[in-house]
Amino acid sequence: MKFVKTEVLPVGIKGTPDPTGSFHVRVPAYFNTINDKVVDEYSISKIGWQDFADSNGTIPTISGVAGGEVLLTNDALGSAAGGVDYTIPGVSTLWNSLSSSVDLNGSGVQAGDFLTIRADFSFTPNVIPVQSSLFFKFYSDAGGARGPGVFIFDLENQLPELNRGAGSPQRFITDVSFFVGPGVENGSFEMIYSASTGGTVDVAGWFIKLFRTEA
Repeated sequence: MKFVKTEVLPVGIKGTPDPTGSFHVRVPAYFNTINDKVVDEYSISKIGWQDFADSNGTIPTISGVAGGEVLLTNDALGSAAGGVDYTIPGVSTLWNSLSSSVDLNGSGVQAGDFLTIRADFSFTPNVIPVQSSLFFKFYSDAGGARGPGVFIFDLENQLPELNRGAGSPQRFITDVSFFVGPGVENGSFEMIYSASTGGTVDVAGWFIKLFRTEA
């Protein structure tokens, strides 16, 4: 039988300060094993984050009554951007504003890391109702569809139906989490918004949280 208790501590565990501002998490695991002997084992987990705010906002519209899809872009020049200030040590900037992709390849992200990305954007539909989804499309190399890699798979996050406010911006703040597998750590992913009708997309930015456990 195994019982796990998590204790979140400020940086600087074992007397080693972390200048990045990320947090270490000490996880003591209590094992009830042979002869009811309790053995303590500790692992250190690291939590960091990167924040990218867009300064341009509006990106190319989805045209046509039948709708379509559009690549979400972000110049990462907005005033609220935190960039790599609080990233896990050894992990560089993940967002590539030139290719509009999150580049894991060469970033220091490792297989087994856990990522959560929160996308913040608005859609102004021409008509209602609107069915829409946010797709995360993964590629085998950096640069997304504009890089040298090939498409691997995608994750679809179906968003709530918009049934009011035609001609007015409707805001989405959505989170998607995933583990980085061996086939993804050298790749990248991009975010595609798909809607059942035409309209204008306005990106505020996104926030990426990183979580890593080390024995």
